[in-house]
Amino acid sequence: MDSGLKPAMVAFDARSINTWQSILEEADKHNKIMDIVRIAYEEYPANSWLGLAVTNQLNGLRGPDIYKASWKTDASDDGLEKIIFRFGHFKQRIEELSKLRA
Repeated sequence: MDSGLKPAMVAFDARSINTWQSILEEADKHNKIMDIVRIAYEEYPANSWLGLAVTNQLNGLRGPDIYKASWKTDASDDGLEKIIFRFGHFKQRIEELSKLRA
């Protein structure tokens, strides 16, 4: 992997979302979240969110109010909480790492 992560430490799964979760967890262990973001931006330069993340401009941006959003899923509330918590954790780590590198 270009990020320096060891593929043997990543749990590859038939479902890509599980593989990405494993990649991000391993990257987080080695303070390489921003490396993953940079690689993603190199491959998808038209993605404005990745561009903001790479240039340390995500601070202060807020997403939609998840309590007011209408969910179109059969997933249980517990499942959604886990997903939201994990995303929040990685977003916080990206912001922390961005501040350290600035």
